[in-house]
Amino acid sequence: MRNHDSHDWAIVLAAGDGSRLRALTTDVDGRAIPKQFCSLNGNKSLLQGALARAERIAPREQTVVVVAAQHESWWRTQLKEIPPENVIVQPHNRGTAPGVLLPLVHVLARDASSRVTVLPSDHYVRDESALTSSLRRALEGIKSRPADLILLGITPDGPETEYGWIVPASARAGDPVSVRAFVEKPSRSVAQRLLEGGGLWSSFLFVARGDALLARFERCLPRWVGALRVFDPNANVTLERLYAGLDERDFSQEILQRDGVALRVLRVPACGWTDLGTPKRVVECLEGLDQGGSIQGAQVGRERRPDSLIDLRAAVLRTRSAAGVVAV
Repeated sequence: MRNHDSHDWAIVLAAGDGSRLRALTTDVDGRAIPKQFCSLNGNKSLLQGALARAERIAPREQTVVVVAAQHESWWRTQLKEIPPENVIVQPHNRGTAPGVLLPLVHVLARDASSRVTVLPSDHYVRDESALTSSLRRALEGIKSRPADLILLGITPDGPETEYGWIVPASARAGDPVSVRAFVEKPSRSVAQRLLEGGGLWSSFLFVARGDALLARFERCLPRWVGALRVFDPNANVTLERLYAGLDERDFSQEILQRDGVALRVLRVPACGWTDLGTPKRVVECLEGLDQGGSIQGAQVGRERRPDSLIDLRAAVLRTRSAAGVVAV
């Protein structure tokens, strides 16, 4: 483990519901378990994998995890090694922008000079070293250009239509470059053109100085920033009441696409990245792990796992054998 910079922080996003995977993540009692608390292959959960990813770039005491209040029965056990003050609980899901802003405010209250790396908790990465190297390069990049927000764009392995794409202004590899455009979920033909033209998959992994990221929120979502800045956990106005009066906001639309100032993208080498957003992607990822084109090596069972509760490999086999509900 490398020596971390004293101002390096990680924010792990773990408050999503993962509704598109409910065909696989519903337990024996009919409860849909968010995918970040599930295991891809019978080992650690996706959230635990994200925490290991975070620890490569920030110390555990500077890793903050945002979770949802209604998911406490799942995150309480999996976050037992994270300092309690670093577990930030959202009372309601208000979209990805507040999901980033709430933990950011907590980080800045503790370190005004923080550099933050934002990591979703529902990704799988085959080559973690390649991703870690890119994250560290991005952190170095904002030391010399502190106003920047550096997105990590994944080198694609096909014309994916379900991902967002980033069009870099230059094909130069190794350094962050300006962003020319974003393309959300393109058609097959457009995705093919993006692939051939050097487009990158949008990963929602990014790095920024904490104060510079907050400045973007102030420009784009001043009402949200104002509300969270004056929030006092010891006052009568609870976070739940505050959230009840605020609307849902999307980070990509409201922050990235509205405020292109000092916005850059760093090309990540092909590293076997996927966001596991659909049953089809889960199946494709497992087939890639097996390298033989078929999913093997799991018992088709209904047992509970004490840590990650749902084993997605076993769930795929179970649904295939029971009803064939997973599209592949």
